[in-house]
Amino acid sequence: GYSIQLHADDIAALLAVIRVYSAVVVGVGFGGMIAAQFAATHEDRCAGLVIAGSAPSFKQMTDDELLAALAPGRIVITHSFISFLRRFIGIRSSLESNLLDDAMPFLARSNADLDRRTLRARLRLMRESDVSDALPLISVPSLVVVGSREAPQILAGSQELDEKLPNSSLEVIEDTDHFGFFLRHDLFNEVLMDFLTHRITSL
Repeated sequence: GYSIQLHADDIAALLAVIRVYSAVVVGVGFGGMIAAQFAATHEDRCAGLVIAGSAPSFKQMTDDELLAALAPGRIVITHSFISFLRRFIGIRSSLESNLLDDAMPFLARSNADLDRRTLRARLRLMRESDVSDALPLISVPSLVVVGSREAPQILAGSQELDEKLPNSSLEVIEDTDHFGFFLRHDLFNEVLMDFLTHRITSL
């Protein structure tokens, strides 16, 4: 059935297909719970764990609270983001301003494009899943990242993740919300690179 373990097993299957034995797994929101489940149940395949804007469980949040907490905010444009668009998307200079103006509406539309049945199933799985008991079993280096303007439940959940993960550190990115990895990708990448450089030794 549709479960968090199924998602974790999918990560393991993907790594097998692309012939990557071990990887640092990054998950945002519910993806953070999936990443934690993967680290707990496929520990030999997980070199490190990064969880952003998440919690051990979302059962304390209603559908409306979840949807509000996971909604995109406002993007901060940097030179590195422009370079990314040029290199990987092939954007032309004349189109940059239009695309950047549409970046956050695009994210919002992407979330809104889910049909109601799929959305209900995802929200139900988010509320029914709980990785609290698995967290103390995860021994790999772990990083918990959260935006200072996240929903109170996610701020509290991030602190709980950090407390229950045996080998964890917590980083708060100021003045950003659930989409801090995108809105302030400069700061998020800085925190991530520091973690990979100084705490990951098995790759």
